[in-house]
Amino acid sequence: MDEPTSALDWANGAEVVSLLQRIAREQKTTVLMVSHDDRIKAYADRIVELKDGRLLEQEGHHRVSSASA
Repeated sequence: MDEPTSALDWANGAEVVSLLQRIAREQKTTVLMVSHDDRIKAYADRIVELKDGRLLEQEGHHRVSSASA
């Protein structure tokens, strides 16, 4: 999903993210979300950060680098 919470206030955005987490858990599937909102990182199991088309490492969550991608 591309910025699924961008037009929402934070309370409604958090509700959407919680619903997506529940869907992923219940359906045993992956939800991929693109966002510029750093608050969403707290909900993520894995974060992949890009800068200028390159993968960066992200501290605090499962790390992804260009070597493991």
